[in-house]
Amino acid sequence: MQARAPYLKSQVTPAYLPVPTSRKTIQLGDGTKLTFLGTTYGRHHVAPHYENLRTGNWIDTAKDTTVVWVEALHKPGQWPSYVMLVYDQAKSGSVATEYSSSSHVTNVVEIQGFELNNFPRWDKKTILRFRDRAGSIAEGQIVISIPSTACWGIGRSIRCRSPKLTAILR
Repeated sequence: MQARAPYLKSQVTPAYLPVPTSRKTIQLGDGTKLTFLGTTYGRHHVAPHYENLRTGNWIDTAKDTTVVWVEALHKPGQWPSYVMLVYDQAKSGSVATEYSSSSHVTNVVEIQGFELNNFPRWDKKTILRFRDRAGSIAEGQIVISIPSTACWGIGRSIRCRSPKLTAILR
């Protein structure tokens, strides 16, 4: 068993909880550490590495959607407060996205899922950054690849990208 962070020396990781080893971690100004767990694509979404979490608030969507999963390690009594910024490859625009689902794991760990409804636009890769509620953007970024058959949009205007065809569905 292994301690999770310096301020958690007495806190021990339960056996059912996976300990991320080489995943990308970004630290916010308040000390919260955000660890990228992975992405899921489809209609039923469960956080990678937490599939057996009994308290999981998983995401079900009406259409195939990409969901980004983040583990937030925070100080006891301090709820994580941040948004994910989703950029195109050229960094010409971004969308601030709040989590769609949050699962309480321990008094210092939350698992949060972010639905990517309006991105990735036409890019094959998308850049993720994080901003705390005070407005400070954390150092570092995560670059994810989008499935080749991704669809996104609002209402009646839905766009899809497939390996051979790009179309606008109305």
